[in-house]
Amino acid sequence: MNKTSNNEPIYVLFNPHHAGDFIGQMALLNSILETHGGSKIGCCIFEDFSYMVDPKDYNIVIEVEGPYATPDNRRNSDHIFEDAILEEARITGRNLVPINTWLGQFSDTHAQSWENTVEVFNRKIFDKCPELMINIEQQKFPIVTFPKNSCKNSQDIPDGLVIYFDNSKPHSAHSVVNWDLKHVIKSFPNITFVITQSIADLECDNVIDCSKYNFAQLSKISESCDLIMGRGSGPFFCTYTRRNLMKRRFLLNFYNRVPQSLLDPVEWPFVHRHGVVNNLRSQEELMSFLEFAHESIKG
Repeated sequence: MNKTSNNEPIYVLFNPHHAGDFIGQMALLNSILETHGGSKIGCCIFEDFSYMVDPKDYNIVIEVEGPYATPDNRRNSDHIFEDAILEEARITGRNLVPINTWLGQFSDTHAQSWENTVEVFNRKIFDKCPELMINIEQQKFPIVTFPKNSCKNSQDIPDGLVIYFDNSKPHSAHSVVNWDLKHVIKSFPNITFVITQSIADLECDNVIDCSKYNFAQLSKISESCDLIMGRGSGPFFCTYTRRNLMKRRFLLNFYNRVPQSLLDPVEWPFVHRHGVVNNLRSQEELMSFLEFAHESIKG
């Protein structure tokens, strides 16, 4: 990549919230890279997430010390990122411009949607470098990519129906699942469940515990699964790869705090226009669908 001169601005994107928010930004970064290349952009991330980006793709990557999940970092992360970018600019003499991509900074973009992700970036970049704006008609779907060396894992996926089952507890309150997942999994021995968080005292041959894997590895594992279920956070966002684009998806009791006039809660909000999934509101609805899937593979 051709580096810019010190005086030419570099727009350094950051998202000061949780893993799902950052992986949503990764789809944005990927869209910018595909359309414009990375010579004018950089990103600022917690060092925990450094494996998710390839520094060769960007003009600059700035890492912030400390795990993102600590309460102090989450609470103060807006200024942590901006301070890190401006300090790097002071030390190096480069013209680094912080760009906050968090959806919640505008009253009409709170819904977690690809359209809103693009809209926030376009608003922030419009008066700075309009040539970097994204045309959503040309970039209709969010695609997440990880560096190949971050996706390596040794997890074997068996034959038969395999469901990527993101049961991890999200940091925010958009999905409440007080369901007996042990009962659900034991009820369908012919379905393999790839789970993202360990379930205590669960011993079944049809469970693959992938809680030890990072988001890049989970992303790769999901590509070998037939269906994707999850709670609308990091372990769900990371499955939005090109190979998974047409797979059926199911949310688990997803609750979007945005008024229904802005977002139909039945539509999965991180897919542009045609991407619709079912939102399973209860354990009974989940069991009903799995019974249908179970009967299908029996036949």
